[in-house]
Amino acid sequence: MAQIYFSKFNINSEIYKVYDDDGLKDKILKEVFEKIDENTRHTEREKRRGEEEKEVTYKFCNLIKNSKNKVICGRLVKIYEGEIQSYDAKNDTVITSNANNCAASSTFYFDLKSEEIAFITRNALGYNQFNKYFKALVEKYFKDITFEIFLENNIGELKEKLYAMSRILSVEAVIIPPNANRKDFARIFGPSEEEVRESGATKVISKMEVSAKSKNALNIGTSYFDRILLAIKKDMLR
Repeated sequence: MAQIYFSKFNINSEIYKVYDDDGLKDKILKEVFEKIDENTRHTEREKRRGEEEKEVTYKFCNLIKNSKNKVICGRLVKIYEGEIQSYDAKNDTVITSNANNCAASSTFYFDLKSEEIAFITRNALGYNQFNKYFKALVEKYFKDITFEIFLENNIGELKEKLYAMSRILSVEAVIIPPNANRKDFARIFGPSEEEVRESGATKVISKMEVSAKSKNALNIGTSYFDRILLAIKKDMLR
């Protein structure tokens, strides 16, 4: 049975304008809905372990758009040169040959109202690759807008794993201002919200650590870590 992942689709470069203009987010998402197509391609060179660097192409295919519900279904496909195997019944063996049109695809369901993407993965196309190249493809439709796509987390399971650890030496958080509203932003950053906004930053990296040589450990049962977990819950952390 395939495992379904959920990622949050976030407007990044224009986030402060989105805060100030209630209609801007909907306008951008409407453009995303209209512009996503099956013709645009993103190509780069990748190197897999033990292999030479090869050209890999990503694109959307099999798109179905529901304009009423603002939903897009389809596939993100990775096209690459690789090996394929077939069974030779006469000689009872497996034949391996090279092909330049190998493909791995992830079926997805993109709900632009909730700004969430549900998708499945393949062996040659994991969730990190899906998020990276979905973002790369969407950004090709815009000159001045960038996006962030990051995996949503099960906050309850994460808490259990954190509190089960005997010793934590370091925690680093990369926080991205959400599409939602500035109240969530303020709850996490408190009085520093305006400072972050004035700087024009669209990411805030926070790191706390103790020396590995000491006997001390980070205490995660504090208000700071409660805010970090809140950020994860609000889809602001990646």
